[in-house]
Amino acid sequence: MGDSFVQWKGEGHDEPRNNANLSELKLLSKLSTLEIGFPNLEDIKLSGINVKMIWPNQHIESHLYIEKLTTLIVDGCGNLNYLFTSSIVGSLAQLKTLEICECKSMEEVIIAEGEGEMMSKMLFPKLHSLKLKGLPRIVWFPNLEELYIMHMHRLEMIWCDELLADSFSRLKVLQVQYGKQLLKIFPSKLLGRFLQNLELLVVKNCDSVEEVFDLRALVRVSEAPVVERSQLRTLDIRDLPNLKQVWNMDPHGILSFYNLPA
Repeated sequence: MGDSFVQWKGEGHDEPRNNANLSELKLLSKLSTLEIGFPNLEDIKLSGINVKMIWPNQHIESHLYIEKLTTLIVDGCGNLNYLFTSSIVGSLAQLKTLEICECKSMEEVIIAEGEGEMMSKMLFPKLHSLKLKGLPRIVWFPNLEELYIMHMHRLEMIWCDELLADSFSRLKVLQVQYGKQLLKIFPSKLLGRFLQNLELLVVKNCDSVEEVFDLRALVRVSEAPVVERSQLRTLDIRDLPNLKQVWNMDPHGILSFYNLPA
């Protein structure tokens, strides 16, 4: 294989390829850092390698190598703590498919490089397929304040019920539009957490949504009533043909929307 991947081509091919299987990297047992340097690369699959990072965040020029990337699959990379830095995400505007599976050490998909740094508002604008599996240590975007989910027609749920404590804890803006299979907006067990900071909620053109707020988990059995105080200031719900109810219980005495205009 030699000492360098410069101008690497697949074996048996006379012309440069737009995708490459990096399975032979398994043989490099001491490899700790992998720098991708293929300017026309469209597909990457990393499987069972022990790297700690894929793109060194100090090399701005490395961002140019992934601008055409449409598919990224990362499977069984046990030493990865994160996948992207905040500075590199903007270079992934063409990404359509993202799969992250069996990465036991991964804690965040995207990390902020500077303290207090804001994430891009449009993360992966062309993404239509997202698969996440076997990530037991993941904390979902603890510093994210704005989240826009649009045209994700196969998405049935946005969050699972088992998110770790810091996941999405600072979210202030959530817009969900054009989700044909989406059944509900919030997991019932985590509704109180999301509403602590959420100020704007927009849900539009989601054909399968039947209710927006599931209040059942906020009812505390055998305890004195506790009213959750929502920070929600704007609620925009429209074009939901199967909507049966905004909330499935009377919110009085359970949830306060005191910031919503009358």
